[in-house]
Amino acid sequence: MALTKDQIRTVDGKIYLIPAGTATEGARDASVSTNYAVTMSGASLSQSLLCPHTGTTSASSSYFYFRTADAHSVVVWYANDKKTTQQPVIGFSSSVKVTLKVGEEGNSIAYKTVKALDNHKSKVNRYSISGSGLFQTSGSNGFDYYEDAKLFINNIVPGAPPADAFNINNINASSFNYNVIQQGSGIAYGVATEGIAPTSSATTVIDGTRGYDGIVNTAEYTNIVITAANSSSYLTPFIASSVPYYNLDLSIEGAVFVRIDTNLLYPIGKITPRNAAYNKAQMLYIESANNGPHYLAKPSVASYVVTEVNVDSGDLVHKSFHERVIHGVTYPAAIKFDHGCRVMLIRGASDWKVQSVSDFTNMTASFDNISFDSINGGTF
Repeated sequence: MALTKDQIRTVDGKIYLIPAGTATEGARDASVSTNYAVTMSGASLSQSLLCPHTGTTSASSSYFYFRTADAHSVVVWYANDKKTTQQPVIGFSSSVKVTLKVGEEGNSIAYKTVKALDNHKSKVNRYSISGSGLFQTSGSNGFDYYEDAKLFINNIVPGAPPADAFNINNINASSFNYNVIQQGSGIAYGVATEGIAPTSSATTVIDGTRGYDGIVNTAEYTNIVITAANSSSYLTPFIASSVPYYNLDLSIEGAVFVRIDTNLLYPIGKITPRNAAYNKAQMLYIESANNGPHYLAKPSVASYVVTEVNVDSGDLVHKSFHERVIHGVTYPAAIKFDHGCRVMLIRGASDWKVQSVSDFTNMTASFDNISFDSINGGTF
């Protein structure tokens, strides 16, 4: 299974940013979860139904019980307010007592059952309780009525229902019945999860073990090496004003550093980052390694393209963007960077621009707009 969304992992003080699509380990499908729907509309407190209201304390009470997928058992038993009812059974993980008055009927009984179960501590992380038809409702004919009173027990612990999952005792089944509802599929007791992506797949690693300086100074980013064998995965030719260029496509495998280790037929005229939205900004370093030199060029493209390489008058290296013949094709504005030179580019809202280079050999730095009178102590 692969991640459907980006994942952040923290391990040993380091933060790993892992992109969507990364293969994971330990993935598991969703499991069966069991819910109980109990109808109480016809139940009422009388001598013969639900629980006794006269006699000795040895009288048997009506009760029902259910079991969760983690083998926790809960008995719910009814007692009258005369205090003549004892708990009818023992041996359950949790016991929930519901006290009723003589004459109370389905809706009131259902309401008190919901409240008693909902307030019991055993439900935490095991099940949730809800109900319907518990309160009087005004009908369109002007008469008030009660809907069918129902209690819903929704298991939080997933898994197939255990043996003897639900049972009722000393209660008239025609007026007090239940349904066992299974939802989901997969292995019992399992929880759906995409699994964990290995930290080795992280595109960015931030080391926080040395405080702020560690976070700033030890950030690790993805490095891509473009070779003859994989160049077609990253370089896509396109035509602008009848001249061929490459689009450096990093939309699938984002990177901050790209090393070019093969001869390129065309200069790079566009760079597509992982997120090419208009309001996003990115930084990229490109190194000319073996089989150079390599070139960036300003293509003639429509104004709405936001991934093109651009240069303006006054930029640091704008004089190095000039007409060049590359493999027999004339490019109106291209810059050459030789072996070992690293070019830093920043993408703003509209385009990519060269911000700096590591080697000015065969390049011309444009300092025309710098007033050296304003330089003081080495700062501008």
